[in-house]
Amino acid sequence: MLKQRSEKHSLLKTRVKIKETLGREDQSIYYSHGHYAAIHMALTVPRLRTRAALEKKFKLSAKKVQEVLEFLTSRGLVKRDGTQYLPGANALHLESDSPLIPRHHSNWRLAAIQSLEDPHPQDLHYSGVVTCSEKDLPRVREKLSHCLADCIEIIQASQEEQVAALSFDWWKL
Repeated sequence: MLKQRSEKHSLLKTRVKIKETLGREDQSIYYSHGHYAAIHMALTVPRLRTRAALEKKFKLSAKKVQEVLEFLTSRGLVKRDGTQYLPGANALHLESDSPLIPRHHSNWRLAAIQSLEDPHPQDLHYSGVVTCSEKDLPRVREKLSHCLADCIEIIQASQEEQVAALSFDWWKL
């Protein structure tokens, strides 16, 4: 019973209270490239709600932005209002056992690597290999999980002004 409770507590979906998911076929499209999530989230920022603003922000072609907007609109994730696109459901969750998880994480790790090419003072990148005791591995994981939940709570209450990406890694080599 205690182990089940601990496992449930450590599930990120439970910790951050995200309920929305897409069907498998739609997930394969949404998680195929970071453009989908980036544009989806960008629409919560009022100044980024037009196709032209999205093209400029993400340096994407009009065709690519239109393709993504059509997908998001057809799935009810955004709504079109004249020339603007308004956010609908904006917190999606991909189950940890999904075969698309590696692709989803890879999309954002690649984006992080690309962001290193044009660094900004407010960016934070950390990579390091460390050693620690076997008993401290889960302690660090738990602390990172709490920190992530705290950050998501701040993000959810925050006014939408900028689009940012968050990648969090902790694993045993």
